[in-house]
Amino acid sequence: MKRTGVLAAYRWWEIPPERLSMAAMIRMLAPRLVGLVAVNVSWDSGLMELTPDLAAAGWTTVGRFAMTPVIEVITTQNWPM
Repeated sequence: MKRTGVLAAYRWWEIPPERLSMAAMIRMLAPRLVGLVAVNVSWDSGLMELTPDLAAAGWTTVGRFAMTPVIEVITTQNWPM
């Protein structure tokens, strides 16, 4: 199974959760993420739908994809699961 790839100008990778949790990865990458936004292009083989809590926290939908607000240090410390 392919675990990495390129989508337009973006690179993606898949890491099994038993190897590294998303929250741990975000904390490790925090210095590079602050000031950017994240776009979720796949959620459990489908699209991520925003919950009222995520929408209240500033997440938006761009086209069909969920997008975070601008990432701040506090965001990296409390990344939603």
